[in-house]
Amino acid sequence: MVAPVLQWDVNENTSLTFDFSYLYNDPVYDDGLTALNDGSRVLPIERNLNYPSLDETYTEQIIARYRLNHRFNDDWQLRNAFSFTADLLATGRATFGSFDLIDDRFLQRALTADERYLTENYQLQTDIIGNFSTGSIDHELTVGFDLSRYNINGEQGNSSPTALPLLDIFDPNYDVERPDLETFITYGTRLDSLGIYIQDQIDFTDNFHALLGGRLSVVEQEDFALGFESTNQSSTAFSPNIGLVYQPIEPISLYASYASSFNPAIGRSRDGSAFEPERGRQYEIGVKTDINENLSATLSAFDITRSNVLTTDPDDFDFRIQTAEQRSQGIELLLTGEILPGWNVYTGYAYTDARVTEDNDIPEGDSLSGVPTNTANLWTTYEIQNGDLQGLGFGLGLLFVGERETELPNDDFELPSYLRTDASLFYRQENWRAAININNLFNTEYIDSGFRSSYFPGAPFNIQGTLSYTF
Repeated sequence: MVAPVLQWDVNENTSLTFDFSYLYNDPVYDDGLTALNDGSRVLPIERNLNYPSLDETYTEQIIARYRLNHRFNDDWQLRNAFSFTADLLATGRATFGSFDLIDDRFLQRALTADERYLTENYQLQTDIIGNFSTGSIDHELTVGFDLSRYNINGEQGNSSPTALPLLDIFDPNYDVERPDLETFITYGTRLDSLGIYIQDQIDFTDNFHALLGGRLSVVEQEDFALGFESTNQSSTAFSPNIGLVYQPIEPISLYASYASSFNPAIGRSRDGSAFEPERGRQYEIGVKTDINENLSATLSAFDITRSNVLTTDPDDFDFRIQTAEQRSQGIELLLTGEILPGWNVYTGYAYTDARVTEDNDIPEGDSLSGVPTNTANLWTTYEIQNGDLQGLGFGLGLLFVGERETELPNDDFELPSYLRTDASLFYRQENWRAAININNLFNTEYIDSGFRSSYFPGAPFNIQGTLSYTF
């Protein structure tokens, strides 16, 4: 990866920044391990259940952007940005298939290939931000628009499901001949969207604040796939949001907020029909208290409802469907800040109840995939403040993730909870900073995510080192 950045300070009120990045990534394709039919997980985490000799997966990406900031005066400024992203090839050739075991030992794989694959994403955004007063009430007003176009075009080929021999998960033989590709699917999507938004941050008094805003979204989408008729659809939605903050006394802030969302859903279902845009709304209330100048705690409760959310088709894993409604409710507790000079802490706990609340294909009440009911984290660092070792620091982190379901609809395969420990050692002196981050300190074997009876182990013990110089 290479990522140069150039910033030009035109004058004291105007700056223009250009950045460009090129990424080439050639990973080993791996779509996880599989459990036995009784749910037991016996395979070593280094086992690959694909055919590495047939793997030609790589990613090539180009991103080009600019950002313009201009201040008209002390109260008004303009922000303008444009970006272009192109994924030239995102998959290449790899084997795949169902994780349904034959005789509790063998897997049937097939070869798939994206012979021609290109995505392009253009985004333009412009904001005007101003500060003014109406009598004794202060305002920070933001008005702007964003315009985007997303294109994806590709041609995918697949071999016959029986073109490759059965793979023995206990004693795999990867020495196989490359099969011919038989079926080809040509597909494409063009998505144009326009958003116009306004937001006003209002200070009624020193202890009462409000945030009022809204966004008008206009979306047009065209999809085509070989064997299906082209589809066109357009949608328009207004998404309001509001937030209130009240401080009965200076260290305590009570807040409440409401927000709505509108996002296009790209792709087609198994019968070739286009997807409806995803919609959502969120309510949140909470209290934040400043324990001292450097340490604060926040307790919040939330309720999030989403409709038309994409999930895997339970009748055909190669396609997706939309769930009618999903709902997540829960509480979060956070403690962040500096306990003593040099000793910082970030810790939190979350309880989340996330379920399908309406649907025709998935049982109502099924837990959402990958969402644990309980999560907790702790990250704390200490940096020596004076003496010969000033600038030397240590960090320790704990992450607990509770049990999770796999894909919808839920089955008997559940991902177990885990506790992972991370650590760090760092040293900073003048403009230099060096750090060693140790991930999964005790080499804990855990499952990061899963799909049906397949699962992805978390990364084992690993070390990352960084060295930086600021000038």
